[in-house]
Amino acid sequence: MIARCIKVVWCVVALSLLCMNARLYAAEGVIVSGHEEYAPFMWRQGDEIVGVGIDVVNIIFHDLGIQVTSRYVGPWKRILRKIELGEVDVLCGGYITDDRLKYMAFTEEPLSADPTAVFVWHSRSFPFASRDDLKGIRFGEVLGESQGQEFDAWRKKYASVEEVPTSILNIKKLEVNRIDAFVTGLYSGLLHIKKEGYAGRIIPLDHPVNTEYLHIGISKKSKYIQYLPQINRKLRELHRNGTIDRLIQYHLEHYSATQLGAAPR
Repeated sequence: MIARCIKVVWCVVALSLLCMNARLYAAEGVIVSGHEEYAPFMWRQGDEIVGVGIDVVNIIFHDLGIQVTSRYVGPWKRILRKIELGEVDVLCGGYITDDRLKYMAFTEEPLSADPTAVFVWHSRSFPFASRDDLKGIRFGEVLGESQGQEFDAWRKKYASVEEVPTSILNIKKLEVNRIDAFVTGLYSGLLHIKKEGYAGRIIPLDHPVNTEYLHIGISKKSKYIQYLPQINRKLRELHRNGTIDRLIQYHLEHYSATQLGAAPR
């Protein structure tokens, strides 16, 4: 009799815990993540990702009546894996590639244009007029990143690419001449270099190597993929009314003020 009572009590406790976890999951709503160092679009702040991408996702899902939880889940490669597994619902900004399309659906409407630049050590700069000038270059690249699918393929054929877990390692390797250059978004690259104390020592070449577009991605295992048409419509509206442009300007100034110590204008 006592054993039966104990069993009943444990069943009640287990059921209560399950209900509690379900309520917590429901309260979290859509789980969103992004790159840990890609300002002004996304960057890590404690256990969260903040920036333009998160703000836009918040606006869109608020209109749908769905709670958003921003979460830092690790380096870029791990983020993509968690989206593939369905542990993260939404990527708040990324380039479209064939590999990512296997496990993510992307918005047709972009979040923003994103010119990408070749960054080099100032004393080892060189003229850059065409891709022929980049042949044979040793590039650094963060694991899982893309600088545009077509340019990724070109680099593998005509240059070399050494992968590292985090972007600060690219900076350190460039400083000691273990790589010749790295490629990243122009705006985020300039901000990150300044934050790490390398402004003026690491510089972009004369013009962007290409212009890619950041899109919002949704895991194909997420129940929120059904809202993709509404997300596209809202993105178009946010572009038309200038909201996204204003958010980019705000986060450029906010990042400078909070991460670089510069007062916003």
